[in-house]
Amino acid sequence: MNAALCAGATCFPHPFSAMSPIQGCEPGVVGAAIDSAAPTGIICDGIHVADEMIALATRARAVPDRMFLVLDAKPTLGGLEQFELYSPGSSLREGRLPELWANAAS
Repeated sequence: MNAALCAGATCFPHPFSAMSPIQGCEPGVVGAAIDSAAPTGIICDGIHVADEMIALATRARAVPDRMFLVLDAKPTLGGLEQFELYSPGSSLREGRLPELWANAAS
């Protein structure tokens, strides 16, 4: 990630979502985002990232005031309860799209 930043990457769209966890010797994308000055978006929906991790990442930023909210809205928001996107049969269950969310995390 440091090489990507040096090469001109300017933003992290949504750390934690479907990414490897931060580990002591391998901070990964999330660690690079938190430690960078680059603006960083985070999905604050209570599903993709735990509230505690949002608070921790926000407080730990190398440069404050560089976090922004990213929405993960799908076509069903205010619309049909079922649609096709990449795989047939995607539908809302308890207000979520479990098939798509599970596929994104794998």
